Order: sequence, then C-alpha cells, then structure tokens
Amino acid sequence: MLTTAITTAEMLGGRRTLKVNIESDRDLIQAVNKGLPVEALNELIELLFPKQKSRRYQIVPRSTLVRKEKQNLSLGFDESQKVERIARTFGFAVEVWDGNINQARRFMEKSHPMLGGQTPFEASLTELGAREVEQILGRLKYGVGC
Repeated sequence: MLTTAITTAEMLGGRRTLKVNIESDRDLIQAVNKGLPVEALNELIELLFPKQKSRRYQIVPRSTLVRKEKQNLSLGFDESQKVERIARTFGFAVEVWDGNINQARRFMEKSHPMLGGQTPFEASLTELGAREVEQILGRLKYGVGC
C-alpha cells in the first residue's frame, strides 16, 4: 500500500501548516489544487534535510520562493504538486523503515542504480521518477530484491 494522504500531510506539517484537516486523498488533492503554503515546503525540508535548508531551492527556485514569502503567497499548482510528491515518497520511505526517519533520509539522499544514479529525492522531482522510487520502496517493503 502506498503512503496515505494523512502520512503525506504529516510530512508537510499537518493541520498546523496546511490549515486544513487532511483525512483522504480528496482532501490532499484540494489542498494541492488550492496551493500549499510555503511553510509546507519548509516543514518538509526541515524533516528531510535538517542541515541543508538550501535544498528547498531544488524544488522551488530561490527568486520565486523569496517573492512568495515576501508577499505571503501560496505555492503554485506545479510547485505544490512537486512538494506533495516528495512528501509522499519520503513518507513511504519512513513507513518502509518502520518510522526510522534517519534510515529514510539516508535512502532519499543516496544515489540508486535503479534510478540511473539519481537519488530518490532527485528522482521524486518528477512524477515518473517518483513512481520509480515508489516501486523500489514497494519492493523493499514486500521483500522483493532491488
């Protein structure tokens, strides 16, 4: 089973950050369509890369993020999709490693041969790459070699 919307929302700071309860995929879709708050990106990066905050600029360009922060704007649709996608794959990694965030971080940061040498984080920047990461995680979770 892939990561639930609730787990994905937790990776983004939950209700405190998202300002809505996420209890289903539909709730998460609506939040993404509306535009996630910049704080959701910051929460995800704090959890995934606590000592590398500049990694957020791999998701949203620095100039765009600075402007959105200054003007108190939400992320755009494409940016919100990217943030949700990375939160989903990271949440799945946390599930695979039974809640061990450090193990999940190592997985997300280490290049993987099944991803052409990309890290799962880098691959998750695109939908197709995220699907590959989820396939690898599924194989790890259910005991199929990768």
